[in-house]
Amino acid sequence: MPELRNNFQEILRRYTAGDPMQEDIKWTDLTKTEVVHRLAQTSTPVSVNMVRQLLDDADFHRRKLRKTLSGMSGICIWD
Repeated sequence: MPELRNNFQEILRRYTAGDPMQEDIKWTDLTKTEVVHRLAQTSTPVSVNMVRQLLDDADFHRRKLRKTLSGMSGICIWD
């Protein structure tokens, strides 16, 4: 299991961002399925449910791109 956690952390290290005002908030733009595929490439295959648990344990969140029209604050074009 240490190998899984190490590979997981290495994959997310490249795809991690955070809020400079709140250091405890961090996110990744990888989907759970993308993490599964990348872990499989490191010879540590896991399920989406295991990735969900790893992300939760590491306090990661997925960030969605949101776009609003200028002058129309609060109206989301897509999520």
